[in-house]
Amino acid sequence: MNFESLENRTLLASTWALSNGTLTITGTSGNDNIYVSTAAGSNYVVYDQNKQVGNLIPVASLKKVVINCGAGNITPTSARWATSR
Repeated sequence: MNFESLENRTLLASTWALSNGTLTITGTSGNDNIYVSTAAGSNYVVYDQNKQVGNLIPVASLKKVVINCGAGNITPTSARWATSR
């Protein structure tokens, strides 16, 4: 019997939702590295562990960002909303 090894896979568990102009990003109980950045075509994009999470978000639809970090060791970063709490 022969076995082939598979490539490494990363399961992204962070999620986001956009409602009434508020982008709510929910981290995991693990060590997330959540980043919100600008993207081509007047859009924003959410990354976790340097991987894109979900689709692009049109700039005009975004007014506020809320990051629920969860229980893990989270590092939230934003190019536009860089604030420390």
